[in-house]
Amino acid sequence: MLKSYRRYGRQTKIFILIIALMAGILSPCTTLRVEAAPKWKNAYKKILKNWRLAEKYDDLSYLKSYFGNDYGFDRYFIYDLNKDGTPELFLHSTTMGLTEILTFKKGKITGLGYDHIYGIKKSKKALIINGHWHGAGGSGKDEWAVYTIGKKKLKQKYYLDIWDGEVNVNFKKSTKSTYNKIYKEYVKGTAKFGKFKKYKLSDMKGLK
Repeated sequence: MLKSYRRYGRQTKIFILIIALMAGILSPCTTLRVEAAPKWKNAYKKILKNWRLAEKYDDLSYLKSYFGNDYGFDRYFIYDLNKDGTPELFLHSTTMGLTEILTFKKGKITGLGYDHIYGIKKSKKALIINGHWHGAGGSGKDEWAVYTIGKKKLKQKYYLDIWDGEVNVNFKKSTKSTYNKIYKEYVKGTAKFGKFKKYKLSDMKGLK
């Protein structure tokens, strides 16, 4: 009887040891699976839950007064425009046809500006605008603007236009060959804005 008890006790100890080892092996794995969400993601979620928070980071008062009841944002997508590891938030309005671009750096959101976006030249980390969404001047069709992310706002790198036969590069009279060279480098092959999948603000899947 005593011998059987000792054997049972030894088996119990072995069983407990195996359970302890398994717990020690599995715990680190469990810890790895529960990762904290990036700070930019939490910040963007707040804006998607209440898009009017974007008004804190950029002056959108003109849009509000100009578009009236059409003022508002209802779609979004993210894309790392400057390839720094943190994506920008593209807050789009299907009623205004405009997109507000926000970024997250140094622990806070910054509004970069808004425009009617033609597309993104991925290899050049550039935002491409065709024509102008409001106001006079410029040919529209042959008018292009190239923007990159600056310290606080979008920075215009190039402005191209051909209007009434006159070629303009960066608001100065230029040549067609110069226009074509910049066009080929920055505009040709641009990923068009319509090709980027846009999510409803309530759909957080777009932040993955």
